[in-house]
Amino acid sequence: MKKRTFAALLVLAVCAGIVLANFNTIRLMIPTPFFLTKMVYEDDGTERYYYHTLSKDAKIAYTRILNAIADHPEEIEIPPLDEETFSEMFQALSYDNPSLLCMENESELVTRGAKAYFCPQYRTDAETCRAETDALLSAAQEVLKQAQGLATDYDKELFFHDYICQTVDYTLENDDVGYSAYDALVSKTAVCEGYSRALQLLFDLSGIPNLLVTGVSVNDAGEREGHMWNLVSIGGAYYHVDATWDDLDAEEIHHISHAYFNVTDEMIAADHEDIVPAAIACTSTAANYFVRSGLYFTAYDAACTAAMTRAAANAIDNGSLTFEVRFADAETFAAAADDLTEKRAIYDVLDATGRKYAVSVQEVVYIRNDVTCTLQFAF
Repeated sequence: MKKRTFAALLVLAVCAGIVLANFNTIRLMIPTPFFLTKMVYEDDGTERYYYHTLSKDAKIAYTRILNAIADHPEEIEIPPLDEETFSEMFQALSYDNPSLLCMENESELVTRGAKAYFCPQYRTDAETCRAETDALLSAAQEVLKQAQGLATDYDKELFFHDYICQTVDYTLENDDVGYSAYDALVSKTAVCEGYSRALQLLFDLSGIPNLLVTGVSVNDAGEREGHMWNLVSIGGAYYHVDATWDDLDAEEIHHISHAYFNVTDEMIAADHEDIVPAAIACTSTAANYFVRSGLYFTAYDAACTAAMTRAAANAIDNGSLTFEVRFADAETFAAAADDLTEKRAIYDVLDATGRKYAVSVQEVVYIRNDVTCTLQFAF
């Protein structure tokens, strides 16, 4: 009797296992209803440009990953996506969130029946990631504190741009350093991606609409390489701002430039190509650094040199001992640059300030950029 009872129990256990296995199989064949996912990124006050380009299912995937990724799960269930849509979603997740530090640039989409799972690759363990994220946000808040007294988005943008150019050292690209906002704001060493993500984070925390853009940069030797910078909205108009190319670490003057601060599509096209996204037009010059500073000239004349004298006097008074000018076209720029540098007319500009310490200047160092039609002087 005992033997028969044991055999019966064994049969029941086997049957239960078969039923459970069948249930799991059936469960995998039933799509998960994601319609209850709370889309908190639709109206949280931060402009996430790439998120809003996605399909509904891709937005759900983006949201579920961002909600869960801090705990470093092995996989996160998301709606099934085709390869192209998945790639767009993953890029959007990366490009919209500069404080997202834990993920590598590669990931995997695994499908089981009717269900799909995002399988991330992590750069560090969860504890290290949390510590680095806290350090990044703390560093960003310190920068924001320094900008507290600034009234306008333009003034804050200028402060953030100058802060990054002054404190971050550009590094040659490698596999480990320079690609994150953490590298720029905490480690103080970055490539273009780190510069751009740091600026993006400061904009986001200040409520200034912006997005990352990518393209190809062309240097003086005609060499082309992939590049990243920012688009920023000031006064309702979008502008290009490239903090990496405004950082003159390698130059003799060792000051920052504003040649790429709030420039138009036409201006940046001189050495930035294949820009993505191309849908956002940057045509206004109202918030361009030189226009805003009264140092953008359509002619090289007495009014121009008078404005330069005022700029030099201000530079002397505030202790920066450097100023920049930009000309509207190559012909005017060439005439002005030759006179100011080759014929040394810049010394007449300094003498006209009337400052005794300006008159005593022995040498003026300059950077001439024929592509951007800009001159920077240091004395």
